[in-house]
Amino acid sequence: MRNILLFTSTFPKSADDPLTPRFVYHLGRELTQHHNVHVLAPHTEGAALEENLDGMQVIRFRYAFPDSSQRLAYGTGMTNNLREHPTAWLQVPSFFYYQRRALLGIVERFNIDVVNSHWMVPQGLVAAWSLNSPDVKHVLTVHSAGLFLLRRIPLGKRFARHILKHTDALYIVSENNHRMLEDLVRRPVKATIAPMGIHTEYYRQGGDPAELKQKLNLPQEGPIILFVGKLSRIKGVRFLLQAWPEVLKQFPAATLVIVGSGPEEAALKEAAGKLEEASRIRFVGQKNQEAVRDYLKVCDAVVIPSIQDTNGQVEGFPVVMLEALASGNPVVGTRLGGIPECIVDGENGYTVEPENPNAIAEGILKILQRGPQTFSEGAMASVKRFDWQTISEDYSKTFNDLFLGP
Repeated sequence: MRNILLFTSTFPKSADDPLTPRFVYHLGRELTQHHNVHVLAPHTEGAALEENLDGMQVIRFRYAFPDSSQRLAYGTGMTNNLREHPTAWLQVPSFFYYQRRALLGIVERFNIDVVNSHWMVPQGLVAAWSLNSPDVKHVLTVHSAGLFLLRRIPLGKRFARHILKHTDALYIVSENNHRMLEDLVRRPVKATIAPMGIHTEYYRQGGDPAELKQKLNLPQEGPIILFVGKLSRIKGVRFLLQAWPEVLKQFPAATLVIVGSGPEEAALKEAAGKLEEASRIRFVGQKNQEAVRDYLKVCDAVVIPSIQDTNGQVEGFPVVMLEALASGNPVVGTRLGGIPECIVDGENGYTVEPENPNAIAEGILKILQRGPQTFSEGAMASVKRFDWQTISEDYSKTFNDLFLGP
């Protein structure tokens, strides 16, 4: 049993936090079966500085005072926070300073064996600068946002090479990100490809669909098409809205349900309101995990219309894609990032051209015309390898193998 530190900028602010993505939390909770797990994450107003959460010792570091002024982490994510609040750039130096100080303190206090950094920046970079002892191993998990940031900034290639030089084992959430990292550093990179997972059994459970539709105030008749995610530009929801009239021409009783919130919410609601079909579109806001499962239980297909933004960024490996498949739902997703690595046309959904409303509509119609239930078996089978138990066991083996002799 090793002492493991999950080093992250995204972690639930409390046990009942319904909004912050929980993938690092789920990984940590599974790892507690094999190791002593600690977590270092940024502090935010109202969060405990230290607490035990489901067997994990969670420490949060302050980086600005008063607490209410801390703006870099949480919300819509660090990149969006910097874009929406330019003054947050002033907190970047203090964030690095206090994060590094907290990292060194925790490594010594808890005799940490392995630091698992999530995102190349800031965590991967801070760990690479700070961990100098051969007794402390560094395992890096590469998510999309940190990689895209390094591709954009001056010295990004040099930073990336430095991080990899000081990394003992590497995980990357998608093959697409692996290719981009190799392109950035201009050399082969040895890595394990493993997206953040899900608890597959959780999404196979749930109530009676008719009762859930009543609970969610959804019509009992007609197909339900679902989007779940942050309402930001990269999610491509506006192209789904543009596709919707074509779907309704053949399935006039269909309902589009949009779960989420974000910087594009007002603009998307305005665009939807201008459509003649506005009454067949529901914006229901951001929901917790249990509510998302309810919506997945009653829908007929999930759409992931992601795009490449103006900076060249695409999504890595959308967790909602796995949640949908585990629920037995077919997925219509654009051919970007990790989506084509999981969606096989005709088996568990369809991949379509990005920024193409006609292609999105065609993908939805193929599913509805064939019958969503015919995809169910293929959808659930395709997601078995992404169960948290399988992924955490692989991480655990990697952690232990780092200490084996030559």
